[in-house]
Amino acid sequence: MKKIENTFNSSEKIKYPSIVNEYSSDGDIFLSIETTGLSPERHRISSVTLGRLAASKTETVTYFSESENDELTIIQAAIKDMKAFKRLVTFGGTNFDLKFLSKRAEVYAIRFDFNSSSVKFARHELKNFDLSQLLRPIRRFLPSESLSIYSLLPEMGLSDKSLPKGRTVTTLYKTYLTTGEKKYAEPVIDHSVYKVTGIMNALALLNCLKINKANPSLLDISRDEEAVTVNGTTDIFFPVELTFNLPAISLSFKENSLKGIFASNFPSHNGCIRIYLPDWNSYVRLKENGQLIPKELAKSLPKESYEKVTQADCYMLSPIPEDSAKAKDQLEKYIRQLIRM
Repeated sequence: MKKIENTFNSSEKIKYPSIVNEYSSDGDIFLSIETTGLSPERHRISSVTLGRLAASKTETVTYFSESENDELTIIQAAIKDMKAFKRLVTFGGTNFDLKFLSKRAEVYAIRFDFNSSSVKFARHELKNFDLSQLLRPIRRFLPSESLSIYSLLPEMGLSDKSLPKGRTVTTLYKTYLTTGEKKYAEPVIDHSVYKVTGIMNALALLNCLKINKANPSLLDISRDEEAVTVNGTTDIFFPVELTFNLPAISLSFKENSLKGIFASNFPSHNGCIRIYLPDWNSYVRLKENGQLIPKELAKSLPKESYEKVTQADCYMLSPIPEDSAKAKDQLEKYIRQLIRM
């Protein structure tokens, strides 16, 4: 087994240190593992990388398997290090890293148990802090709707195209075992360190969970024959772009800025925008004239006279005031309503 330790200046590895510090503590240990395949029954652990944030420093340690006989030593070393901490931070660890580690530890009669809230081993217990699970509520706001660390880090401006990915990492490691040449091991280790520092950076994404509390302030409203376009700011910082889309409406948030486009070219209602109702489950639409009415009122009507609505078609058309101050106030309130839906 080879042990590789790194110490970086936090400014070198952490893009948004003030936000990351808000969600981290001295008791955090960050974990990522590399394996020779996806099945813990047929494959084994090739490396474990741990990381910690310390004041202005970022520290990582990688336990790298130099032979097929190193796995037990790697597991023991990683567990020994983790004992000193209170919270284990991963990205997708519940579904992969911890599950794989638990299965492989069992091969050597080592207990390593975990559930959605905790990790237990050697009479020690850590809180299980899986960022991919915690960030699920914002998945619908992500342009790719992906909670993969490999898609989120590039969106944060943290991609490193020089590093191998996926199967290439496994191939390089197997080539290293065959040849013993360092040039095949080094990119595998660098990839592991990138993942752990990436998980550290991903703590900043927890700020995105505040989107439904954001207060927009519009700086500019422009109109043409097709749409009303707005630009402004928010009081909450978003490290990645978040988008909100409904038919005829598009909103995007990035860092402290927002942009919005509201289509306004509807036949017979030109200049109006769609006002979506937040409690759309409480309405039905009359077939005769398309009017929305509360379900309670519909109980007294024949069932064939109305139809169910979805969120996408539960709206009214409303004009935007010509007065700039009134338009600004109305649109700010409406944007707050939309992101809370």
